[in-house]
Amino acid sequence: MVTLYGIPMVVAGGRVPNVVTRLLKGEDLGSLFLPGSRKKIRGKKPWIVFTLKREGVLEIDEGACLALLERGKSLLPAGLRKVSGAFDAGACVVCRSPEGKDIAVGITNYSSDELSRIIGCQSGEICKKVDFHGEEVIHRDYMVVFQ
Repeated sequence: MVTLYGIPMVVAGGRVPNVVTRLLKGEDLGSLFLPGSRKKIRGKKPWIVFTLKREGVLEIDEGACLALLERGKSLLPAGLRKVSGAFDAGACVVCRSPEGKDIAVGITNYSSDELSRIIGCQSGEICKKVDFHGEEVIHRDYMVVFQ
């Protein structure tokens, strides 16, 4: 988690005398973990990915996978194929590819019951089937994509 924030980290023995002072002086103790080349996650996204319980799974189509992974887009109901689990709007859910790979996690704008009624719909059709909470199933600002 620390390295995803862009912070280097050392894991060293707590029983080593003056371990912190010695590390700060540059002594080679423990294991150093450097931030990777992955994009850092900031704001509310670490909270979403590291602390919230996953309450359901949204199976999405290949087009939605590409939109999330390569284009930085939000998840729309048109890309939704199946809803698993029972949850309310505001729940943390997993987005799963057609191959069964978990590709993202995020906070949904709709309950599982509402999502079951808008699977595959265009955004303009949502308000005909459920109360409108936004055109996105999960807005990009409330989603962490695994890459």
